[in-house]
Amino acid sequence: MTQGEKDKLIKILSDPILWGSSFCKVVDKNGKTVPFVMNPQQTELVNGLSKYNIVLKSRQLGITTVSCCLSLYYAITQPNSHCMLISFSMDSANAIFDKLKQMYDSIPNAIKPRELANNRSYLKFDNGSKISVCTMGSKELARGSSLKFVHISEVAFCKQDKVVKQLLAIEQALLPDGKIVLESTANGLNEFSNMWERAEQGESLYKPFFFSWIDDKIMFAEEYKQFAIRYKGIYGKSLEHNELEPIEQTYFDMGASLEQLMWRRLKIANSTEMQFKQEYPANPLEAFITSGANIFNAEKVQRLFNERKTIEKITSIPNIPIELKLYLNNYLTVRRHIVGGVNSTLL
Repeated sequence: MTQGEKDKLIKILSDPILWGSSFCKVVDKNGKTVPFVMNPQQTELVNGLSKYNIVLKSRQLGITTVSCCLSLYYAITQPNSHCMLISFSMDSANAIFDKLKQMYDSIPNAIKPRELANNRSYLKFDNGSKISVCTMGSKELARGSSLKFVHISEVAFCKQDKVVKQLLAIEQALLPDGKIVLESTANGLNEFSNMWERAEQGESLYKPFFFSWIDDKIMFAEEYKQFAIRYKGIYGKSLEHNELEPIEQTYFDMGASLEQLMWRRLKIANSTEMQFKQEYPANPLEAFITSGANIFNAEKVQRLFNERKTIEKITSIPNIPIELKLYLNNYLTVRRHIVGGVNSTLL
């Protein structure tokens, strides 16, 4: 090996993004096995990882895939690393293991450690590293472990009392340089929404990442094209800017393309607008208010929120009834719209 080749290998081994694209392959949405090149959302997450991370997202943006890659990266490049991939159900955990195993099998043999165990529960290597795949159940997952990397998938769909109990133990088991990623689509107002709210307001150790469907220009690129052709076939022409509804104009201003908006219209035609917003939120508020039972009209709240650019969170309200004071800044969040320095609207 030349010095140049050695320098290149050292660079690859020090960068999980470069390591993944150099050594790992994935099955894309067309069923083809291709090199794993991270999309913008995956890249943003990896480059921005802190010790504690929470991800609220639109569906199928590849966060589980990038977590499989990170687990393999740590397990292979840093001996004696224990990584853990956790999901809310056995079926989901099995799907994650299949993804992990497919990616592991694609890695060149020259850089793989020897397998000591390979089953539905974990991969174990002769360099002392292990990747566990499990469900968020009653078993104490982190007992006796020192964890390098943890990814909990679809946290909002786990039993929320289990999340609280298990998370404390998992956090205690993290190594000083360990990292944890809590990831989910929204599922109403629950412990995950509380954790997101605290992180978003800077009131916890967790760093928030939000990934909107509007930001995705890669993962669904082929589907966008197919739906645009289908839309033109149904209506005789493509969607034009002057035909946009107010909410579509808002999304367009946020960066959505006309092709994406045609995709959105046909998705909604097969379900409902509320179901679309739950699976494909454009912002955090939209994710939560459309995915649970609400006292107030969710669409009206969302419309008001989208229209107002200056919104301030209220953390203290004088003379608030004791029945509400118990919930303020916990389950109850109050915001107000500021216009020219004057409080105009309470949300």
